Amino acid sequence: MRSDLKWMIPASIGAGALIAVFQPEFFITGWLAFSLVILLGLLALVSLWRWAGRGRTLGLIIALAVILRMLTGVALTTLLPVYGSESEESKDGYIFTDSWRRDNDAWALAKSDYSIWDGLQSGDFSGDQYGGLMTFSALTYRYLSPDAHRPMLIILMAALVSAIAIPFLWKAAGLAWGFKIAIPAAWILAVYPESILLGSAQMREPFLIAFIAMTIWGFVDWFKNRQRSGWAWFAGGIAGLLLLSPSVALLALIVFAGWYWFSGDHRRITGWLAISIGIVVIVGVFLLSSVLSESTLSDSDPYSVITTWFYDAAKWDLYLLTESSGMVQYLLGVLPKPFHAPFLAGYGIAQPVLPANLFEPTIAISRIIGSLRALGWYALLPLLLYGLIAAWKSPDPHQRRVWLWFGFVIWVWIVLVSIRAGADQWDNPRYRVIMLPWQALLAAHAWSFWREARDRWLPRIAAVEISFVVVFSLWYLGRYYHVVPKFNFMAYAVFILALGIVIILGDVLYDRYRSSRS
Repeated sequence: MRSDLKWMIPASIGAGALIAVFQPEFFITGWLAFSLVILLGLLALVSLWRWAGRGRTLGLIIALAVILRMLTGVALTTLLPVYGSESEESKDGYIFTDSWRRDNDAWALAKSDYSIWDGLQSGDFSGDQYGGLMTFSALTYRYLSPDAHRPMLIILMAALVSAIAIPFLWKAAGLAWGFKIAIPAAWILAVYPESILLGSAQMREPFLIAFIAMTIWGFVDWFKNRQRSGWAWFAGGIAGLLLLSPSVALLALIVFAGWYWFSGDHRRITGWLAISIGIVVIVGVFLLSSVLSESTLSDSDPYSVITTWFYDAAKWDLYLLTESSGMVQYLLGVLPKPFHAPFLAGYGIAQPVLPANLFEPTIAISRIIGSLRALGWYALLPLLLYGLIAAWKSPDPHQRRVWLWFGFVIWVWIVLVSIRAGADQWDNPRYRVIMLPWQALLAAHAWSFWREARDRWLPRIAAVEISFVVVFSLWYLGRYYHVVPKFNFMAYAVFILALGIVIILGDVLYDRYRSSRS
């Protein structure tokens, strides 16, 4: 620890001073607050790095994750007021509307005469649906930055907490499946653009991802080693999820229940495990329903509250989507009603659409951010699709069931959030990234399996995706820049579908022909 502090303290002081320069408030107070947060974060990260095995690769991944998120947070806070859009949140240096509302409410609560709890109960500060992150932010501002509003404090915490997820997932994947899964999964967690963007903002998702990674390690430690400490990590992670988002806590419990059930021949749940899961599920359902009941039409029971809320939210998002896009209105008018839901789900899965972000006329900073987010999703998407095939072909029946379960839950979640958030370019990917630890594991397994098997399905999926990007890039070029002839959107959609079938079927036939010749 002494040797660590010899470099941590100067690094924290230097980084804190550099960040304070970009904040217009009083320099000394900001410098001390930023330096303290960075020092505590570095202590936690280095301790977890040693605990996870002290690997050089792991250290590089953690360091890169922290640096990318900190630099992005400073850059966006500084550049958005100058080069961003005309929206109020952009002029204040926020990329997300939710983070702008929550953070400003947290600052208003921190400087008010209310206690934090009384302020939340009063209803005057409603920027956070569940209240957990706003409570944490208000406490931070009240005790670390009482003289001025310094949004970078919460950004620094989000960046550091986002990186904390990496050693937990690394150690869990290494114990359960080996480093061939742990290394690519950790890289995905560190450099996935949507995760970097959320980790550089005052959002819940970095904290949710960290708590999910913590529960994954706790589960694996208990399941593989039968260590009681695993229960402590698991319980701590679930408690954190309940505070930030009861719905995500319930989702995590569903994933772990299936993981346990499909992992062995016994498929037996002990009494204490059943009681513990039941208590958490009941608490989570009532917490979620109590939060949502104020905005729903039916509050007779928790199930009605949750289902009514989901229906109303999906209906509202569909209304916003159709009102904001004449193209969507046109397509819903042309398509038969049975095809509306599949079209909207597919449209949501494609968001953020890469050709749209590359070619739609907009300001430079929005185009750069949107293109990087889309590139990250379009790079991960083929691996998530191929992950289902890799899971099905897994030679170990236990592992096959577990990976198929992961793939099933991940894709059900992706479709649900696509319907829930429509084709929203911000909420849809934000909800989707909540499951990033499991997505990273499935993608890492898919990549590892393909490197060993070298079958043709991953290249086929990638080829179909590339053809989609190329053809719709031509459509956007024709629509906005008139570089190519402008054809009907449905003609492009039908051509894409036909081209995808030709690519897959042609390669299957070619592969069979080559096999018969050999």
